[in-house]
Amino acid sequence: MKESAEKVTEFNSKLSYFVGCKLQINGITRRIIQNEEEVKRLIKIFPRYNKSSKMSGVVLTNGHLNYYDTHITTILSNYATNKSYSIIESDTSKEEIIEEILNKTSQIIDTYKSGLDQFSFK
Repeated sequence: MKESAEKVTEFNSKLSYFVGCKLQINGITRRIIQNEEEVKRLIKIFPRYNKSSKMSGVVLTNGHLNYYDTHITTILSNYATNKSYSIIESDTSKEEIIEEILNKTSQIIDTYKSGLDQFSFK
């Protein structure tokens, strides 16, 4: 968690690399990214599209490098995780937040375990 802020800063410093890239969906150019604000806007809407099949066929290309949907998903998921970690790390009540996350995780695991136990062949 401690290096997450550095990773977020490093990612943000590379946003300019995507300016000028073509955003293609299923081989059709939908837009050319004009500035860093457009990159940030695309990052903001990513979670909505990542939860469905809408990311399928998405490619960011600058003519030399292609970033395919699976690579984009991995990069942005890691970014979101690191950003969340850095927010927690800087929060004064981080111990309570972590405890709440652990409790919720335990509840989810228990729910899945009980569901799997119903399929037991004992």
